[in-house]
Amino acid sequence: MKITLTFALILTVLCGVASAENFIGIYNEEGGTSCTTDLNAFENTTLYIVAWLDQSVPSLTATEFSILNFPEIGSLGNVTASWNTPLVIGNLSTISHRFALAFPTPADGPRVVLGSMFFFSFSDQWLGDDHIMIVREHQDSGTLSVVDATFETLPATGYSYTFNCTTPENCDCDEYTPTQDTSWGAVKALY
Repeated sequence: MKITLTFALILTVLCGVASAENFIGIYNEEGGTSCTTDLNAFENTTLYIVAWLDQSVPSLTATEFSILNFPEIGSLGNVTASWNTPLVIGNLSTISHRFALAFPTPADGPRVVLGSMFFFSFSDQWLGDDHIMIVREHQDSGTLSVVDATFETLPATGYSYTFNCTTPENCDCDEYTPTQDTSWGAVKALY
């Protein structure tokens, strides 16, 4: 019985990962393809938060997400954000770095640039090597999602971004699916 349940849960996890076709990532260009850059002392870079929508989702009216491992703003570096909508809940000065964005007019997909962040480093110690930020679920709602033009909330997958990558093969835009943590916990709970 445990083996059957374990197998069923693993299939659910794998199918859930494969079916998540909406995703949000952080990129160093608006095209949403490159997710790593070097940033040393007294240098700057602009990163873009991009939502990629499934072909069945022609436009976006809202989204919720957070950014894990966001660098601390202060004497070692600064970040300013510019969003492509006036309807934003959340800001970079809070420790949680969680955001909810709504668009008064639906933003057309498949690629929607949600906004940009301008990073300026005052010190090499601010980010260090292999500093990875990950788009994850919003801590208040527990969802990483996009909302389509019919106001249906759809699950999304988050991707990572790496500053100062030292091993290029480890610095892909790695996928994060919110259901992975809870599903694997459920599998482990069976034993």
